Amino acid sequence: IQLLAWPLVNVDDVLVGNPDAPSVVVVEGSAERADYAAQLWSRRGLVARKLQGDRMTDDEGVFQEFSAAMQFPSYYRWGWDQLAGLLEDLNWLRSTTGYVIVVPNAERVLIDHSAQLPILLSILGEATDSWERAELTTPADRWRLTVRAFHTVLFTEHFEDLQAQWPIPLEVAEFTQVSDRRSR
Repeated sequence: IQLLAWPLVNVDDVLVGNPDAPSVVVVEGSAERADYAAQLWSRRGLVARKLQGDRMTDDEGVFQEFSAAMQFPSYYRWGWDQLAGLLEDLNWLRSTTGYVIVVPNAERVLIDHSAQLPILLSILGEATDSWERAELTTPADRWRLTVRAFHTVLFTEHFEDLQAQWPIPLEVAEFTQVSDRRSR
């Protein structure tokens, strides 16, 4: 996991069209910044879905937020294996560009069950890997070949709290070269 502390337009540059973009990114920023990011990525053609980190304090909250935001099919039964399977499918959303999950208040995610945080982050990382190596398995899956992006961006205004609570070390990334898509 990397903390990217830079202007929002640059976070967009990391996600859109960058095959080396990390699967899960932690960004220091407010819920309003998360809203702006989701709108920006939606305008860029990604299916951007916002989950509420303050509602994801335990596994039930995680499953509820993913189910609602990702519009999981009615047959979805809450559980880590089921969540992993659905994030690697998403055929009902039919993006041709990619998916980005935006989570404000990330310091609250699984705060009551921090031992389950590595499970969630592993599932999100595996979903990214699955989309990157997508192969045509049936003619109906042809749309899947054009999608190569699945990312999760966690926003927090309390990075120190998040860093202290999470059982996973966060790598702070520094970027010196800035590109602005609007000038292109």
